[in-house]
Amino acid sequence: MEQNIRRLLEELPSKPFRSKLEPHRELIRELRRKRRTYQEIAGFFGSHLQLHVAPSPLHNFLKLRSLLSESTAGPSRPTLEVPPARTLADSPAPRAKPDRAPKLQDRAEVLRSVRILLRFLRTVR
Repeated sequence: MEQNIRRLLEELPSKPFRSKLEPHRELIRELRRKRRTYQEIAGFFGSHLQLHVAPSPLHNFLKLRSLLSESTAGPSRPTLEVPPARTLADSPAPRAKPDRAPKLQDRAEVLRSVRILLRFLRTVR
């Protein structure tokens, strides 16, 4: 079924551009390369081409065309290479966690220390 849809899409004729700025795309780009503002370009169009356009549609036109050209040209940034996945054989053996539970001997020492501290505090009062 995908082949039928692709064939139908290829048979569809392309539609003409709807923007009145499309025939002047290269002129707009060249004026922007010469550091002209959108306001100046709009004035240029009005005085020389008798085409009345506001600065914001000029900006939107160029922004949309640049986004479209970027999407068809591929990624603009270099892509990062992802290292191959590691298998269990590649990974180091898991380290044993240290035994965090205090030993019985340590507990007895802590209890003795607490008792001594409590006796001391009673005498200080």
